[in-house]
Amino acid sequence: MGKISILPAHLFLHICMFINCIMFTKCKHWKFCKHSSNDTGGLLIRILQFGFHFRVCPGILGGIEESLFCDQSTGKILFVHYIVLVYIVCTIEKTCMSKTTDKTEIILPLINEALETAGQQPAEVVQGDYGMPCLRLPAGERLRIRQLGELTMAMLPMLKEDGNPGKGIIWCLYVGDSLAEELSRRGVCYADTAGNMLLRFNGNFLQIRNRPKPKEIAKERARGRSLSPSGLKVLFLLLTEPDSVKWNYRDIAAKSGTTIGTVNYTMVDLRAKRHLLEDGVGRRLADIRTLARLWVDNYRLRLLPKLKTTRYSGELTVIDGGDDLIAGGETAAMKAGFLTTGNVLLWNQGTGVARTVARNRWHLDTNGNIEVREAFWPMGKRRFADHAPWLLAYADLLATEDGRCLEAAEEIRKRHLEELA
Repeated sequence: MGKISILPAHLFLHICMFINCIMFTKCKHWKFCKHSSNDTGGLLIRILQFGFHFRVCPGILGGIEESLFCDQSTGKILFVHYIVLVYIVCTIEKTCMSKTTDKTEIILPLINEALETAGQQPAEVVQGDYGMPCLRLPAGERLRIRQLGELTMAMLPMLKEDGNPGKGIIWCLYVGDSLAEELSRRGVCYADTAGNMLLRFNGNFLQIRNRPKPKEIAKERARGRSLSPSGLKVLFLLLTEPDSVKWNYRDIAAKSGTTIGTVNYTMVDLRAKRHLLEDGVGRRLADIRTLARLWVDNYRLRLLPKLKTTRYSGELTVIDGGDDLIAGGETAAMKAGFLTTGNVLLWNQGTGVARTVARNRWHLDTNGNIEVREAFWPMGKRRFADHAPWLLAYADLLATEDGRCLEAAEEIRKRHLEELA
């Protein structure tokens, strides 16, 4: 996530310059000369460099040379060629970079408005080490800016701030209250396009929360068909049973509880997004880490709300019916020693629910502490023992948006989910 790199365009620029130099070498009309402050060409190039650094693409073209191969007879031609190439690079960058990616013009005024209200001097965006943009706060602290699109709970474990969260700041579209609380707990500074933010400077902090989502932000981005509720069932099989990607479509449909048509359009979508590769050996998944993260995020938004759920009140002392009921979410984390909780989450993949309810003397309660969900995988074709797959338990824990559950989810990710490590 973040800016689209224009490294190929940058290389193209320098390759063309090199070819020009070779051409003028053969003609023996060139000489190497450093730009001086009195050289009009050098001054213009410095202005262009300034534009690259501070307006178009900070840090990308920090390595542009400060010299040209020119003399009085060929300098004008070469300089014009250079200007044209710089214009091409600018055009490519402006075309490729999404308007929602670079949020400086939106977020920086909101930060300065909050600082002014707090009686502080305004902040500014400056160049840091290696040309990376940084936010310079009133006390002089510099926070390295990391621009993201959407930020979700599932992405938090992947955020790296060089071992010190206080040295960076995340700029993203929107941070809800539960996500803001978790970022604060982790000591991660952030700012979004709604004006929610957490800034730490001079031993103090400034935090704004609960601002509504801007109307300009779509409620939900258009999703591919592989992330539809039925497509997520197919993805769940592919992610939890790695060899299944090589099965024929009929077997995949049977084990995922979907149709052959669903499997077909899911595979087509995955192939179009380069998550599914095919070669002489067969099919295989690519970039499983991103694919698993997508499944976790969309499970909560698209599949979980459609699952049949029954709630009870009581205590879980015994499970009758073998593997008809298996632990999920908080219950799976508690059995693994990651969490202590009075809540119970069970997945029903059989017919033993009634016996378990009777033996534990549960009673129906829409706000009860015991939740029994109907399995979204075919019970006759696929069964799990003891607990649900760790990917599902991880997703269920994140869906609670509870601090203790998020910590347990992090332990599960580290110990049992290599694809998310």
